[in-house]
Amino acid sequence: MNGIIVRMRKGLAFVLLILLSLAGCIGFGRGDVQNFIGASLPTNAENVEFKTDQNPTRIVWLTFDTSQNDARIFAANLGIAANLADDVNMTFNYEREAEWWWDGTEGYQGARATLGTKAYQMVIVPMTEETARVYLEVFEY
Repeated sequence: MNGIIVRMRKGLAFVLLILLSLAGCIGFGRGDVQNFIGASLPTNAENVEFKTDQNPTRIVWLTFDTSQNDARIFAANLGIAANLADDVNMTFNYEREAEWWWDGTEGYQGARATLGTKAYQMVIVPMTEETARVYLEVFEY
C-alpha cells in the first residue's frame, strides 16, 4: 500500500512540474529575459531583478542599475531611444508588489514603443550624476 502512495505522489509531483514549466514559472532566467526583450543587459548592470508572467501572453518586468550612458545605449539597442522624453506619464501593468519596482519617482526619462508584437515601456531614473536605475516592461500581445 505504501508503495502505491509513494508512486502516486511522485506522479503528482511530475505532473505539477510539467504544468509549472508550461506556465513559464520554472526555467525563465536572465538569458531568457534578454532573448525575450531583444537586447543584452549592459555588462556593468548591477542589482538586476526581474519578474515574468504568462497570462495569457508573456510579460517581463526588469530593473537594474547602470551608468546613465549605458542606460541610453540599452534603450537604443532595444530600438526605443528616440522615444525617450522627460517625465512621460507612465502606466505599468505591474502592481508594485515587489519592493524593487518603480515607485513613480519624478525626474526621469521615459519611453513607450510598439515593435513587432511587443509593447515596451521604459523609465530611466538618475541616481547620481553618473548612474541610473532602469525599469523596463515588455509585453507580448
